Amino acid sequence: DLAPDDLAPDDVPGRRLRLPYRADAPFGFVHLPDLGEAAARVLLEEGHDAATYQLASFAGSVGEVAALAGVTVEQISPEEWASHEGTGLEDRVRSWLMAMFASYQRGGLPVPTSDMSRLLGRPPTTMRQAVAAARAPIGED
Repeated sequence: DLAPDDLAPDDVPGRRLRLPYRADAPFGFVHLPDLGEAAARVLLEEGHDAATYQLASFAGSVGEVAALAGVTVEQISPEEWASHEGTGLEDRVRSWLMAMFASYQRGGLPVPTSDMSRLLGRPPTTMRQAVAAARAPIGED
């Protein structure tokens, strides 16, 4: 099992994420290889006609993922985001994102991992495994 220090990038000082909602909001995250495998099963196996799935590999928060990746989270207001990161967007897109951030602030976007696990026939990738894989050089697993 990896500890946060095993994953934190010591050679990249000052990495930070400006986040316009609370860092502890619950989310369901998907590891793309899990998603690809699940999609292949749905497309190639019988019994998925008209089925709807909620797909997440692991549950957690942006703050937890950032901590494992060695990234500092700076919580900012949606208005600050709109006046900095959001300045180049069309008004309608900025408004839509502001509404999304407000929703995340209230309750995140929790997604269960049960559908992913059932489709894969195994436990999906954990948060620690996903962060470690994201930090691995391309071509390594």
